[in-house]
Amino acid sequence: MDSVLSIPVSWGWGSDSLLWHFDKSRGYTVQSGYRLALSLKTYASASDSLVSQKWWNSLWSLQLPPKVKIFVWRICWNAIPSSQNLWTRNIVDSPWCNRCDAVVESPSHAIFWCKEVKKSWKSAGFDRLLAVVVNLHVPEVLSYASSLLGLDDLGRLCMIAWAI
Repeated sequence: MDSVLSIPVSWGWGSDSLLWHFDKSRGYTVQSGYRLALSLKTYASASDSLVSQKWWNSLWSLQLPPKVKIFVWRICWNAIPSSQNLWTRNIVDSPWCNRCDAVVESPSHAIFWCKEVKKSWKSAGFDRLLAVVVNLHVPEVLSYASSLLGLDDLGRLCMIAWAI
């Protein structure tokens, strides 16, 4: 606060104006405010302290096809076409999971928690890992997995997520 108060007052003839630097037109609109709020929410969820820099470094160092790494990055940022995401954009009529029709299909439900998908994780040997992190979001699950698994198993987990 002291540093703000120490700024000298300008006695020039220029007039003040209101500017919103989050929009190209420099004017505030509800749309630009909504976009800012949405980007802050998404940024906060993907850069949460539970999702360590170590996890992101592990992801990019994995010997996987680039499309798999990008897919994993996108699910961490909630940027896949899950029913929930499509429904919020008025693309589909229902946010419910097409596989189990039991809950809203979020990216984490689509990749880890759907009862139909759990069969794949069990056959791959990851069911015990997922039992520990029940109903967490994708970034937290993957961060936890990276702290327990070797790079080969982490790569296999990412490949299975991509295949699902």
